[in-house]
Amino acid sequence: MEARAQPDVAPELLRVERDGPILHLRLNRPAKRNAVNDGLILAIDRAFTGIPAEVRCIVISGEGQHFCAASQISSLGMRLRPSLASESTVNITSPILRSR
Repeated sequence: MEARAQPDVAPELLRVERDGPILHLRLNRPAKRNAVNDGLILAIDRAFTGIPAEVRCIVISGEGQHFCAASQISSLGMRLRPSLASESTVNITSPILRSR
């Protein structure tokens, strides 16, 4: 697996690695049980910007023993841009759905 830093993504909050068509996003706040804060939300939003067309799978996990202690994944886009919440699933998956 090759580690590739996404532009403007803080590696101390989110580790981004790519393994061929698989993009791994690892929440990197193990001391806080990967609890979501504004910085992590922004890092995730930036990581989803400009994902190469070759990526076919995104795996989101957490460093340490916990995935995420707080906040709902479905609400992440809502805090940054309310209009994103209703469109996020379609926007993220539409290139994948069109490739089949």
